[in-house]
Amino acid sequence: MDVFRFTNPTHPTFMERGTIVNGLKMWIERYSPAGEFKFVAPATAAMRNSLPIGSFVSHLDTPEIMIVENHEIVDSPNQEPELVITGRGFETFFENRIVGSNKTYPTSGASMEYALAAALTWNQIVTMLQDHLTIAALIDDNNALPYVTILSQVTGSGTNVARSLKRGDLYAQLLELSAVDDLGTRIFRPGVWPLLPGGGSNTTVAVHRGVDRSGQIIFSHDTGEIESAGYLWSNKRLKNTALVTGRWVETLVTTAATEYARRMMLVEASDLDNQFTAAPAGVDLTNVVAAMQQRGISYLAAQNDVALTRAEVSKNASKAVYRRDFDVGDLITVSGDYNENATMRVSEYVEIEDENGKSSYPTLTVV
Repeated sequence: MDVFRFTNPTHPTFMERGTIVNGLKMWIERYSPAGEFKFVAPATAAMRNSLPIGSFVSHLDTPEIMIVENHEIVDSPNQEPELVITGRGFETFFENRIVGSNKTYPTSGASMEYALAAALTWNQIVTMLQDHLTIAALIDDNNALPYVTILSQVTGSGTNVARSLKRGDLYAQLLELSAVDDLGTRIFRPGVWPLLPGGGSNTTVAVHRGVDRSGQIIFSHDTGEIESAGYLWSNKRLKNTALVTGRWVETLVTTAATEYARRMMLVEASDLDNQFTAAPAGVDLTNVVAAMQQRGISYLAAQNDVALTRAEVSKNASKAVYRRDFDVGDLITVSGDYNENATMRVSEYVEIEDENGKSSYPTLTVV
């Protein structure tokens, strides 16, 4: 795992050249939230200078970019001091922008919320990021991130409603909106990548939800790829009716279940009608109810009363190769014991290089 730092002589976000840095490493890429890295080396001034705080890092096999955030010296009587350098994915820089701040200041009497017109969630995320990070959309160009392209790689159906967002940092709102349709964020450094056809000279921030590879990629208990697993057969949390409630509107999503068989859940949906200053009526009410019904249906459909609840993949035992056969965010099949199979998402991938050699493995979560 050859980690390198971008040296960027012309601009910090241009990412045009890099320098290899040696040391013991851990690199974790995630679907959502952002990934992280850890670098351990002798505690010398030269090592601190090789990965200064605020610099961008990547490694040769990945398109992901991460930011150096912390230097820590671990000093103990029985060993040489160690320098521990840690950081997170590029998208965490968005913590330094405030949603709704793209205005001419000072203001007085204006709404303190940021409005997004009705659109699919992933398109709203792109609009939100562009409104706060790109020169073309900003009033104050000093807030821009040059050499950054923002796009969506998501297709298909999803939530489509207008939203009004309160003040908060841009990264937190990215995570909140992404959770609505279970979306992730991935970063591509400049170059040509299999998941970014055509590549580009800019750093690309892409909203995505992985690829459904559950028919092709199978981690199996029988072949030794599953090191440990958890199984649960229960109807404790199984619901078949949903009361969807917002700021002004409530609606009920029902099934054929009645009386003793009816099991009701509460679904929070205030984001769907929070933009109204009074109870909506007419077409607005119809649209809100339709969106709430869809959310209730989605929550009910996401349940499973017989579950393979977790699966730990054996380190380096998988026949499928990360970044070639599957990637973070993809859906795969886990074939467990007790005749149980489950579709799971690759929520993160861990790569470690230390005194024991190299190892890597995915983390899987139930969808």
